[in-house]
Amino acid sequence: MVSNSATGEDHSLDRHRLALAWIYGDVVHHDAGRRQEADPFGLVDRFRAAVPLIAWAMVGTIELLNYIRVLQEVGQIQLSQKIFDERVALKSTTWEEDVKVYFAPVGTEPPTAAKTPVPAQWAQLDSAVDLSVFRTASGAQLLRTDDKPAEQ
Repeated sequence: MVSNSATGEDHSLDRHRLALAWIYGDVVHHDAGRRQEADPFGLVDRFRAAVPLIAWAMVGTIELLNYIRVLQEVGQIQLSQKIFDERVALKSTTWEEDVKVYFAPVGTEPPTAAKTPVPAQWAQLDSAVDLSVFRTASGAQLLRTDDKPAEQ
């Protein structure tokens, strides 16, 4: 439960609904109503509610898989070995791709599709571009100017 002393509003939400608001509202961005209902609690509380729910789901999934493996080993079920051997997880969650980046003034029409030629008003971002145009009003740099990967 939370109370806003300035507005006098009171809100209450159970941890399960808070967790689902983080999953479907903050992460997936699919359920605006669920997110709005949980907004008075803030992002940190929504996240804290989601962590144990996600961990519980992961442990339950591992337990179910182990149960299925036991049933398979003792002959109670007959599943194709392929389902146990097929790769379902990424070996790495870090990857690099070669891309071309283009930019244009705000309001410039973008290309209509990825295959269409880039309109003349768009410039390719490369080493010849003065990256100072990508500074925020406070002077922060929006693009990295070195080749080192960003720290995670």
